[in-house]
Amino acid sequence: MSGPPLGTLIIEDVETLGENAVLGIDTQFFTVQNFLKGIKLIPAGYHLLHYSCSVDDGVSMRYAWWFLIDAGGVLSVKWADEEAEFRTVDASDSSFGNIYQYMVSYPENTEKWSILSLHIDSEALEEYLPTLTQAITTATPLAEENMVLLDILKSKKLDISVTNQSHDELKYTIIEPHKKRGDAVGEQLTKDLLDRSWYLEELFGHDVELLLAEIQISFVHFVVLCNLCSCTQWMSLLALVLKSKHYLKSSHVFSQTILRVFKLQLETLPKDYVMDALGMQVVDRIQLKAILSEFNEVFEKDEAWVAIIGITQRKFGIGPSLQSTFDESHFEKYDLLAHNEDDEDAPAIVF
Repeated sequence: MSGPPLGTLIIEDVETLGENAVLGIDTQFFTVQNFLKGIKLIPAGYHLLHYSCSVDDGVSMRYAWWFLIDAGGVLSVKWADEEAEFRTVDASDSSFGNIYQYMVSYPENTEKWSILSLHIDSEALEEYLPTLTQAITTATPLAEENMVLLDILKSKKLDISVTNQSHDELKYTIIEPHKKRGDAVGEQLTKDLLDRSWYLEELFGHDVELLLAEIQISFVHFVVLCNLCSCTQWMSLLALVLKSKHYLKSSHVFSQTILRVFKLQLETLPKDYVMDALGMQVVDRIQLKAILSEFNEVFEKDEAWVAIIGITQRKFGIGPSLQSTFDESHFEKYDLLAHNEDDEDAPAIVF
């Protein structure tokens, strides 16, 4: 007897999830309902299963778990409430033929997810996740943040015991926006700060696929879980890439790949994450506009870039500054009207 087409995810004891629970796969969400038995017709590859006990109160934690499924493969999972994670169970005990009709068909656009997750593989997930088995949540911290907190506690000599959280942290790459090369001085130091190609090579020159994967993983965690650490990392990685102008201009394949990925991410990004009536947007509009302006200096006449500008203007009402940020002598121009005194990275204004 032949097996089911594509992949199948059986969800055991779905009634224990709660009547208000919301499940989802990849970037799609749906209510559980008591008759739901799983998800069928899942394309082969890595996917993200996510769950929240409710969305009505607006504060319920959301949990997500990456899993790999093969064409024709069957995976059975069960929610372990105390550990707050999905656990695999023996699928052979399920009356597969009886429950298949009560499964929801894979709700995501297959082509869309294939691009959003194109560079996500086992190597990348092992590199950036706490472990491959535990859930990622809305509140999963970044290893870098805990390192900073620990340094502050040590500097203040506070007698506080700190629990080792290394097994519960996202292990994203630490990005230092103002890092300098040790031997760079004078004009070279200025060039290094204006073009970060050398720093991108230092961090990812050994495997640029990991950079693309991290951009995709952090974006998915941000959009699906509203994990703010992932939002910060996604924006930081984009800023690094777009300040690496020499690298972008010398690597056509990478440049076209990043445009393709960024375009679909902007199409996927919820509008209210950027524009909110209460002024509580998750993505900083000024920072996003700055990223678009960096893009514009490199890709101004590129067809894919023109399409991206159309998306940002139509969806978010913003676009890049079309004026160069440098004058004829290659000195950076600064907009005094946009000066923010609370921005620690902004230059000091002396009158």
